[in-house]
Amino acid sequence: MDTKLPRSAVEFERVVVDAITSLGGNLTERCAQDPTLREHLVAPMLSALGVFDVDPREDLEQLAVAAAVCRAAGATALPYPVTGALSGPGGAGATVLHPRSPVMDHGDLMGGWTALLPDGTARLVRDAVADSSSLSSPFACHLVLGDQVTADPSTIPYHLLFQSWTVLGAMRAATDASVTHCRDRVQFGRRLADFQAVQFKLADMEVAVAGLDELARFSLFRLASDPQAALPDVLSLRLRMIESSETVFRAAHQLHGAGGFCDETPLSWISRCTLLHRRVPTALAETVDWLGESIEVHGFDGLFAPARVEA
Repeated sequence: MDTKLPRSAVEFERVVVDAITSLGGNLTERCAQDPTLREHLVAPMLSALGVFDVDPREDLEQLAVAAAVCRAAGATALPYPVTGALSGPGGAGATVLHPRSPVMDHGDLMGGWTALLPDGTARLVRDAVADSSSLSSPFACHLVLGDQVTADPSTIPYHLLFQSWTVLGAMRAATDASVTHCRDRVQFGRRLADFQAVQFKLADMEVAVAGLDELARFSLFRLASDPQAALPDVLSLRLRMIESSETVFRAAHQLHGAGGFCDETPLSWISRCTLLHRRVPTALAETVDWLGESIEVHGFDGLFAPARVEA
């Protein structure tokens, strides 16, 4: 299987990054200070690029374009729920929530969207309340859910896939920022990059990003080939994303020191704006349980088939 992304997806990703950069300044910080900019500045920019016209369900190329857009959003800490905007069928917005805590970034922009739980239950999003006390993200909201509705079950794997691609972009940006910082920062008369322990950490980060990138592309092709049976694949990707992102962001913050937690550095925004993607709808242990349940239902095609215990 050739998992290389189509050229159109790579080029579209570059266009999205350039368009975000052209908005100038720290866009995420500006939107945190003035949330209306998300609707008045960010959304029109995405619409003009044709992001909302992408239909991931149409074919492999469109799915790859959508994934690349999510990766660009993660790399730039884009303050807009691109993942959810691309997840629902027919351009309908959708999100997947934790069964006991309906919290999501940019929930105030999700009115009329569909909110799904891991068991497939779906309800309409009526409203959202900003979580001003949250230190995890400046855009975290508690969703107010309405009536139960019927939803396309394939929305869940699409949303999980796009979340992982978003975090993948953030991991790449955090790794690149750490490399630059270690080359420029001088400690004890030497660059940080000259210390072997630092080199080991940077190598671990690079391996984590490269491994997740390969698995993300494989999972994309699996979802395109069989959306109804791809849940185990995207859950495996999510499991790896949670583990890899922990490796990357822990090391990035260690290498940046206290400055990595200050909003004057891009790392702070990149890390905070992907935290809920890493925890919602499921954290590590819950993802393992969900993966086991999905394998029982859908099976798992891989190099090593899961063992079955006879009763």
